[in-house]
Amino acid sequence: MTASDPDDGRRPLRDLPRFPYGIEWSESSSSYATKVGIVLRTRDRPLLLPRALASITDQTLADWQLVIVNHGGDRAVVDLVLDDVDEDVRKRIEVVHLDASGGMERASNAGLRLLDSQYIAVHDDDDTWLPEFLERTTAFLDDPANTKCGAVVTQILKRWERVTEIGIELLDERLNSEDVFIDVQRLFGWNRFLPIGFLFRSALIDVIGPFNEHLHVIGDWDFHLRVAAVTDIGFIAEPLARYHLRDDRGDLQYENTITAGVERHLETDARVRGALLRRFIDADPSRLGLLVALSHDDEMARRQADRIEELVRLIDWRTHHVGNRINDMHERVIRMEGELELVRADVARFRRALSVAGAPLRPIRNARVAWRRRRA
Repeated sequence: MTASDPDDGRRPLRDLPRFPYGIEWSESSSSYATKVGIVLRTRDRPLLLPRALASITDQTLADWQLVIVNHGGDRAVVDLVLDDVDEDVRKRIEVVHLDASGGMERASNAGLRLLDSQYIAVHDDDDTWLPEFLERTTAFLDDPANTKCGAVVTQILKRWERVTEIGIELLDERLNSEDVFIDVQRLFGWNRFLPIGFLFRSALIDVIGPFNEHLHVIGDWDFHLRVAAVTDIGFIAEPLARYHLRDDRGDLQYENTITAGVERHLETDARVRGALLRRFIDADPSRLGLLVALSHDDEMARRQADRIEELVRLIDWRTHHVGNRINDMHERVIRMEGELELVRADVARFRRALSVAGAPLRPIRNARVAWRRRRA
């Protein structure tokens, strides 16, 4: 009787799935009107909206539906951009005008309500896709090997640019991160990816709910956390999207929320973390002790980090101070070298003067030397 024989008297063990936790997604594309539904959020950006719209219409996958949500902006801006869109493409575009901007998540939800698609993507008016984004991401989620994934993320190119009088000037471009997979534990720490590189199954909305309209910033991170809590997030290690950054301080029309509203992001981040911790404690009040113990270690680490930062600042100050002294000494050496050159020039002139003054006396000295030699 071999060890693989089920009747060998050994204790039978039931098979476990490879990844036993998370939802197994099996929705059929025939249940939806389109493959991909896109929500494009915009507000008074006539220079950027055409570029974002072109990155959608240039997709190699043509089975998409687009809802442009104009949250509180001038309607004429959107209408003017759409006037240049091909008529066949225009039939797949719907526009929603919100009278006031209630935040990006309210705009996202306004678009979601009008979509009937298997997959959903949220696109901001200042970001862009590479042409194969939709084709590659939908193929990933369609793959039977990825039924555990409720969403997929691609690598993202972060592009720094400046709005000028003649258009948009590219300053720099590089990968947003070196990640090659989504680490959920790191996602809990901070948002590891951006909405422009994210595609998710529309069925997720029925499980985790829509975007949180109470959050005017970092609502994408809140949504990503809720996605990661119920399903795997796949990853395509190739840049297929671009996140455009501008630090145009004072230009409210074209600034990024992350660069122009850092304090607001930090405050909202703390509020979200606090709400999640309170929910965790409400489920079991005894968890407070665990959090206090963990927070103590965290606080000690923070203090150590603060101390290191203080030492770094001190080293920087001393280095700067030493650098200033070295610069002063260098300037003194240069001045001394200049003065030395003047002295050398004076000595040379003095020697020449002595040579000229001593010329008439040279025959007398020569005769005296000759007389001394004869006497010797």
